[in-house]
Amino acid sequence: MSAPASQVRGKAIAALIIALMLAGFGTLVYPRGLETMDWIVCPGAPRLEVRPVQYSYHGPGEFTLNSTCSGAAGSGDRTFPALGAMFAHWFVIVFVGATLWGASGSPRERRPALPPGTPIRLDPETRARVMELLRSMKLIQAIKEIRTATGLGLKESKDVAEALMKDPDAYPSAEPQPQPVAAAAQEDEDAPSLAKLRELKRMRDDGLITTGEYEAKKAELLARM
Repeated sequence: MSAPASQVRGKAIAALIIALMLAGFGTLVYPRGLETMDWIVCPGAPRLEVRPVQYSYHGPGEFTLNSTCSGAAGSGDRTFPALGAMFAHWFVIVFVGATLWGASGSPRERRPALPPGTPIRLDPETRARVMELLRSMKLIQAIKEIRTATGLGLKESKDVAEALMKDPDAYPSAEPQPQPVAAAAQEDEDAPSLAKLRELKRMRDDGLITTGEYEAKKAELLARM
């Protein structure tokens, strides 16, 4: 049986049970509620009259119903047709309501906060530890590991963990960003030479050295940089 057919069958069974309960218990609690079915069981009469009759030899609260169509001679007792109409009435309402609710409230595909394929900062050791936790069905511990390693929020970490359970390659590890160590070191090495150039320029401007001496020292320092 296909999924839609099985769902319809399940809704019909549930509606059947609920309709029986509503029609049966509803009539016990409020018997005159059957009079709302007069348009079905007494189509040619003004209305259905329901009279609970209690007998003295019955226990307290025990009664029988006498339902007749007012103004219709020889209509006989209409209690069971009214109960059947009440049951059909509730069945239709419950079944249609369940169908509409299922159509509007059916779970939609939830888009993860972090789309699969997005690189994340998860080193191989942490990734292996997370996968081991997921294989052991320790989802909460895996989410904590992901949050600690990547700095992601709770929702994003949960999405990552659930995606990794289905596909271990859903989120590739981000390549570490190269640190500008060499450039910083070069700047540190050039700092004294730049300071000397500034000092030479000041000495030339003050007349302490000639322009030729300044240019010679400048060329020497630039060659070392």
